[in-house]
Amino acid sequence: MDNNQILYAVNDDKCVFKLVGKIRYMMSTCFNKAIEMIFSEHNIKTFIIDLTKTTYIDSTSLGLVAKIALFCYNQKLKKPVLLSTNNEVTEVIKSMGFEQAFVIISKIDKDNDDNFISVNCDVKSELNDTMLEAHQILMDMNENNRDKFKNVVDLLKKSTK
Repeated sequence: MDNNQILYAVNDDKCVFKLVGKIRYMMSTCFNKAIEMIFSEHNIKTFIIDLTKTTYIDSTSLGLVAKIALFCYNQKLKKPVLLSTNNEVTEVIKSMGFEQAFVIISKIDKDNDDNFISVNCDVKSELNDTMLEAHQILMDMNENNRDKFKNVVDLLKKSTK
């Protein structure tokens, strides 16, 4: 498996996103498009976000992960599952308040990379809009995040004008 990639697999009404390596904002437009495609083309009832091979994830990407939880909440689905075995990544997601929106599992026995499709990340347009949306979602999660990301959102809003 290549470093730094976003994979997904759909099986019946389940979708798994597997984030591998360093997941940075430059991948966010492609990640967002994949999420939107899954939302619109599949009748997903269960989402799993696998961060077991994630070594770093930035706030833009975290906002897109939170977008999945928001979708589940709005569709009255069960909370998505976040698999995170890297203590540093787990600490970051917990500091963002993800425990309220996800079921977080930090110990797993099995690793299966079969049947995943790689998200193509050659597209760099629309990056600012994706970053803005992701950070607004993070801000809406809780008051602590609102304070953390207010300046980022304000700056991103200015750059889209």
